[in-house]
Amino acid sequence: FMSERQKIWIRDIKQVIQAKPLKITISPIINKFKTLIDHPWFDRFIIIVIGANMVALGLVYEDMSPEYESVLADCNIGFTAIFLFEMVNFYFFYFHLFFF
Repeated sequence: FMSERQKIWIRDIKQVIQAKPLKITISPIINKFKTLIDHPWFDRFIIIVIGANMVALGLVYEDMSPEYESVLADCNIGFTAIFLFEMVNFYFFYFHLFFF
């Protein structure tokens, strides 16, 4: 039904369709960040941090001591830094998937 050249052409077209561009970066640090946020343990870590943040938010009560309030404020700064790190990295590496 098909000639040998047509079979080769069909095979080549299938390979072209399945091909994905390889993004090559110059800096190895960028590759390490991408590997970090793609790792399954990173998702688990973020889920644990979200849970810990919920607990920290639930520990707030009226008439707290200044030391206790300071510790909770420091925890909130740490959680915010972790969430900011996650957001910036996902935005940097996956912006094209969300908006294009």
